[in-house]
Amino acid sequence: RKTRRNLLGNATSDSNVTTGDKEERPVIVQVPFTGRSIDVYVDEALLWASSALALSTFLRPTLYYAIARHGLLAGLMPVLIRLKQEQAASNERARLELKSLLRDKPSPIV
Repeated sequence: RKTRRNLLGNATSDSNVTTGDKEERPVIVQVPFTGRSIDVYVDEALLWASSALALSTFLRPTLYYAIARHGLLAGLMPVLIRLKQEQAASNERARLELKSLLRDKPSPIV
């Protein structure tokens, strides 16, 4: 496997990101009006968006920065939070499905 190192963790060629002990799979999102899809790593996108929002408070108060902050706060952050909730629900469904499969497995005869 090809492995590349970035600031946020180790990315491998099978689209898993290893950040410490947990593995995060990307959420595939359709880009409106283009028909293309992109992979979004929700935790990292939330981190970068909230960091940009926090750091932009120290910029001069101009209309351009206000538009960018409003776009982050009212446009991007709610979408990322919704994606995070969907990802958590999907992970919980997969965990419960695996648990039910393991529970239904007959015990070995000794």
